[in-house]
Order: sequence, then structure tokens, then C-alpha cells
Amino acid sequence: MARSIYTSIFMVAVLSFAILSGKSEAGRQLLQANNPSFPTIPGIPSIPNMPSIIPNMPSIPNMPSIPRVGSMPPMPSIPSIPRVAMPPIPSFPSFPKFPTSIPFFTPPPPKN
Repeated sequence: MARSIYTSIFMVAVLSFAILSGKSEAGRQLLQANNPSFPTIPGIPSIPNMPSIIPNMPSIPNMPSIPRVGSMPPMPSIPSIPRVAMPPIPSFPSFPKFPTSIPFFTPPPPKN
């Protein structure tokens, strides 16, 4: 199931790339119909709806405007959480330490 989904996504991507790059005849006709002032040259991909970075380039209708760097509103500041001093850790009563070895213990004699 997942393999067929990935295969179909790959095929759509390849077809879209072929149309957008102008390599197929249908893509070339589509680009020339939408942008008659941009002739497609074989071997050179055409980029439709390219922003106007080239001087004297005709404007393309329905192009979303790209905001300038200084036109974005400032980001709202996230209020900082006030830090509260942690109360001191209560001291637990210390338990008497037991000796590690029993002082008057003698091991049993070995059995022969």
C-alpha cells in the first residue's frame, strides 16, 4: 500500500518537473500559452511566475506579492515566567550507621 503511494507521488513529481522544465511538448505549449512573452528555448528550463528581479520584465498577473524585509510586523514578545526561589530541601533525620562487619563473629570451623 505504501509502495504504491510513494510510486504515485514520484510519478506526479516527475511529470510536474517535465512540464515545468519545458522538456515535454505539452509543457512547452502550456508555458507559451500562459506566458507568450517568454519563448521556451530547448534545453533551457523556463521558470513560470518568476519574481521580477530582471529589469524591464513584464509583470505577471495574479502573482503574490513578496513582502520586503522591513515590512514584517514585530513578533510579539513571549512573557517570561517569573522564577521563584526553591524552598530549601528539608533535612531528613540521619539513621545510625551500622558497622560493615560484625566485630565478635568467628567463622565456623571447616568440615573435614
